[in-house]
Amino acid sequence: MVTRIVKVNFVVLLIAVISIIFLIGMIAIAGNFTKETSERGSVPVSPMMQSKASHNYEGRIRIYIVEPTSRWVSLEDYKPYQFGFLDWGYDTTISLPYGDSLVRTITWDAVAAGFDSITENNIMVMAVAFNSEVHQGYSDPPAGYPFDAYYVDATAAAKVDSQWADTSFGTYTHTAFIEEGTRTSCPYCPNTRKALWAIYQLRTYPMFYAAMVRDSNIIAHNRLVGEMNLGYVPTTYFDGGHNVLVGGYLQTGYYTPLLQSSLNRAVHDIDMSVSLTWLGNDQIQMNLNLKNNEFLNSSPNPPLTPIGIDTGLINRSYQFSSIGTDPEEDRYYVRYVWDAGDTSIWLGPYEDGDTCRATHTWSAGGTYSVLVQCKDEYQSIGDWSAAKQVRIFDYVAGDADHSGIINILDVTRVINYLYKGGAAPNPLQAGDANGNGALNVQDVTYLINYLYKGGPAPKYPAS
Repeated sequence: MVTRIVKVNFVVLLIAVISIIFLIGMIAIAGNFTKETSERGSVPVSPMMQSKASHNYEGRIRIYIVEPTSRWVSLEDYKPYQFGFLDWGYDTTISLPYGDSLVRTITWDAVAAGFDSITENNIMVMAVAFNSEVHQGYSDPPAGYPFDAYYVDATAAAKVDSQWADTSFGTYTHTAFIEEGTRTSCPYCPNTRKALWAIYQLRTYPMFYAAMVRDSNIIAHNRLVGEMNLGYVPTTYFDGGHNVLVGGYLQTGYYTPLLQSSLNRAVHDIDMSVSLTWLGNDQIQMNLNLKNNEFLNSSPNPPLTPIGIDTGLINRSYQFSSIGTDPEEDRYYVRYVWDAGDTSIWLGPYEDGDTCRATHTWSAGGTYSVLVQCKDEYQSIGDWSAAKQVRIFDYVAGDADHSGIINILDVTRVINYLYKGGAAPNPLQAGDANGNGALNVQDVTYLINYLYKGGPAPKYPAS
């Protein structure tokens, strides 16, 4: 069932009331949700931006300040939310090199942030690392209410007397983070509240969650509507939108498969922890520690198809060129394949986007596929380029006597062979001056025209 705000006349209203009474039993057992008014266009969104690939860990670190027993209660059962979101304790994008650490100490003042007070035994922080890679998310799967989803790589949490660093065990790669999209006046939201609390209390899964009460907290509203394009409440977001569940369900079995799916994702290898100190006077201090344990490197792109001759002769040197690029703009090396079993050494290094050149000499005629491959300065090897087809001949077209020069003697050689029983051209196909695959008087005429009348040069057969 979906609750909508529409203009109705009395008859339509009467029918709607009767329908609701008829379906009230089903509502009690089915997962339900309430349609939200779209206000996304009025809310600023701050996406993470990357101009190019980087070896660094690129992400966004947010610290969610929450109250384990929220000051906000559901207007359906008048019970408080768990882990009700108050404010960002820290919110920044980072670019952290491999092996480096991010250490921050942040003080947060509840009164300055607009809250009347907080208590030492009812305050908690959850640090969440969102990867900067953007994914297509939907707040109403499979294709409704699209948004840019940034998945979670790590979650850490702390109370004044407890700390939980990001952890992995078994097939679970990290501590997951869930955002409970909700509001106080939603009749179906208590189901989600109860189910998430039941899952959390079991401590079977490494996870934390925050209740984003959109009608009680403008920052929660902006997160849900402005960044995640919320369409209905309740909506449960797993790991930044890796999985999304619309509707309020009491049964935890609706949530745990999606949670497990998120927990089993491949994530960037980072260590993250956070601690919380009570300063008094409604102030807290957060100490964040994050270390990048994973070197990111992409293989070079396939280089451009080599540029060079289409046809050539044996025992002559020919130059070929290509251009290599790398996602991180690293320097690169190249190697060329000239024939099966004939590969050059690695040449370079070259700067990203530079032209790389190499020369080669073939000692036997045939058709060859010339390819080029790149590796970056960190020894990551990319795919091969498309092949450049080259035909190498062991004779000069029109050089019937194999002297290396085309002249009247070649005309005589062909005439003697065709009409006087003389020696054949060496090799025979060298006498095929017009390249049509046949040796006859036309080749004599073709050679004479080339030598004395400015006609086209002798050519090789097409295949």
